[in-house]
Amino acid sequence: MYFLHLTGKYRFIIMLISVVKRILQYMKTLPMDSEMGEREWLEIKKARNNFLASCLLFL
Repeated sequence: MYFLHLTGKYRFIIMLISVVKRILQYMKTLPMDSEMGEREWLEIKKARNNFLASCLLFL
């Protein structure tokens, strides 16, 4: 925990980045279900990319 000396705003941003990284890592390893069609899989990938873009805009 090297960021304990930082102010609350910066600590929040660093923790938010950490959470986003974990979510994206999970979504990257999300397997394609055998029942899921390619169109549904592309929708999930599109939603993941939109989520990443919105997180980057927030920062």
